[in-house]
Order: sequence, then C-alpha cells, then structure tokens
Amino acid sequence: MPRKPAASATARSSSPRSKPHCASAPASATRMRSDVGPVIAGRTFDRDDGAVVVSFHQPAPYPDPRYDADPTDPPWRCFYTIEFPDGETKRDYAVGIDSMQALLLAIGGAEHRLRYVADGTPEVRPPVSWLGENDLGLRVPKLE
Repeated sequence: MPRKPAASATARSSSPRSKPHCASAPASATRMRSDVGPVIAGRTFDRDDGAVVVSFHQPAPYPDPRYDADPTDPPWRCFYTIEFPDGETKRDYAVGIDSMQALLLAIGGAEHRLRYVADGTPEVRPPVSWLGENDLGLRVPKLE
C-alpha cells in the first residue's frame, strides 16, 4: 500500500518513524564501500586549485532497527561522494523516510561538506563556485 506523505515534519513527529533518522553518518562508517549504488546525478564545481566533483547515488531501502522498527517499511539511504582536487574523497550518506527525502538530505549534506571540513571543528574549506557564482545551485527555491 502506498504511503501517504506527511504534511510537515511536525506531522511526522508523533509517528513511530520519528526517530532521528535524517542525520548523515560519518564517512568512516561507510568504509568507502563500492556497493553504494549507481550514480544518478552529479555536478562539478570550481575551486582555485581545481574541480570538485560531487556524485549522488541511487537511494535504496535501508532496513536497520536503529532507524525504523518496522522492517516491512524501512527508511531509505542515499550515498554521495565528493572528490576534491587535492585527492581527498569523502563518501557519506543520509537516511530519510522515503527515497526522495533521503536524496534531498544527501544533497544538503553534500553542500555542507563542500563548505566545511566536518571533522568536529568549525574549519571552513576553500570556497567553491558553480557557473562563476557562490550559489551552488543545490537548494530548490521556494516557488509561489
């Protein structure tokens, strides 16, 4: 049976699925595995020292009792990979209630990782741009 989308995050908060399952996990937890699914989207950004390539992988069901008590209706996980020009590669993922939320959270996580080192310090990475602009084009504008 198809799931009805919640009207808002507040509407989901009373549901048993409202455990904190939307935060991304540390890259070290994924061990840079190669079984993260096919790349479904990507973008190349500019940085003073070269190109930064971001890839988003196909979301997939993520049956894990830490995130969802119902194994017949698991949350979804979406990996993303960032390749920096200095050779550093970051792979991380986001978990959402469905594939769309997992993908959107992965996009948000990638944007954060592009700007911050994310090692527990507030260290900022060298700036990246897209089409010559500071707006990386990773947020959907609110249309009215």
